[in-house]
Amino acid sequence: MSQKTDAQLITEATVIRTETALGANTANRVGTMFVDSIDSKINTDVIDANIALGSSDALIPTQNAVKTYADGLVVGLVDDRGSFTPSVTSPGAYPSTGGSGAGGAIKKGDLWFMSAAGFLSTTAVVAGTSVRALADNPGQTNANWNILNSGLGFTPENVLNKSTDITLGGGTPSDILYPSQKAAKSYIDDNAALVDSQNTFSSLNFFDAGIDVDGESDINNEMRVRNIGISFLDDARLYMGTDPGTVGQVLTSQGGTVTPTWETPTPGISLAGDNTFTGDNTFTQSTQFTAGILSPVGGTSTFNGTLDINGFLRVGGQQGTAGQVLKQGASGIPAWGDAGVLPYKVYTVLLNDTFNSGFTQFVLQDTITSVGTTLNWFSQGNGVYRLDATGSSPFTENKTWVVIGQVIAVNTYLLSMLTNRISIKTQAGQYFQNLAIEIRVYP
Repeated sequence: MSQKTDAQLITEATVIRTETALGANTANRVGTMFVDSIDSKINTDVIDANIALGSSDALIPTQNAVKTYADGLVVGLVDDRGSFTPSVTSPGAYPSTGGSGAGGAIKKGDLWFMSAAGFLSTTAVVAGTSVRALADNPGQTNANWNILNSGLGFTPENVLNKSTDITLGGGTPSDILYPSQKAAKSYIDDNAALVDSQNTFSSLNFFDAGIDVDGESDINNEMRVRNIGISFLDDARLYMGTDPGTVGQVLTSQGGTVTPTWETPTPGISLAGDNTFTGDNTFTQSTQFTAGILSPVGGTSTFNGTLDINGFLRVGGQQGTAGQVLKQGASGIPAWGDAGVLPYKVYTVLLNDTFNSGFTQFVLQDTITSVGTTLNWFSQGNGVYRLDATGSSPFTENKTWVVIGQVIAVNTYLLSMLTNRISIKTQAGQYFQNLAIEIRVYP
């Protein structure tokens, strides 16, 4: 038999009370007793332990269901934990105690405000910055924290420190005051002004702006110019003492406290017009002659630099003609003469093969050998002597002429020739001295 609900019991009690005529008082008392008993009892059918509580108007939640549901609503909400003093050095630590959890454990939503400037990890913070935990037990992991820097990030300007003084403090400038834009411009413009009248600077002066001199300025002490230029207008002059210098001269420092002097630079020698050198002369730098050079007998000129002649060169009173070259004369004095260029390349040598000295060679002239080419004689015995060319083949076919002469103690000789080798054959067993051989190669 199933248990009746409270509503069913109440209905039955009412029926008994109204339908019984005899013993009505007794029935009434019994019905009242049932109603009172039912009213003081909670039926377990309506008790609900669902921690989500649901949406029913008939069910009754348990104490635990209500507490769990309510606690779940406040998890992760911001919980102000007061102030925190950050480290003054980087990296600084995040809060590690004082949280809303058991024993001060830090929970999600715990919030602190910085009491001073400093660092949270490597982030610079100012007083008033807040930091909030994004997870339970966040540790020192940057991703588990949120920093909200509510400070300005800079020191506000104090208008009381603004200065409009166009002298910028004169002789006692301040390290606290800062000039207005107009004050700075006025000071710069005033110090870069044109010096257009007679001025005397009798003490140490520093010019940190441009100097335009349009009048006369006497500097009796010292003037230092730093990273700027000095402009002299019109026909102004710069005096060193009483010396204004001359055209082409430059200022030369004398070192120390000695006044600089005007000097004529000598990077080279430039001579115009006809020039005669009668003694021994040495030119150690580049020399330029824009006219002629007269070189009389009795003097020696030595050029150790570059000699640039834009005019003519006379030797012994002679200018020379087109195509002539300077040659050593019989008296030792150079003279103009024909170039005398041979129409061929030539190689002249004297060969010796004697009993006492053996085989030797003496080259008298050689215009055949070029860069990378060498000529060498070899004695092969039995009267055969060979000239080998290495590096090239200089003896052009049908262009090479070999002349053999001036021979002593040789009766006969034979000749064979290639483009890189020439062979001479003498009578076997014979010695010779000064066997002259000349090889000519025509173009």
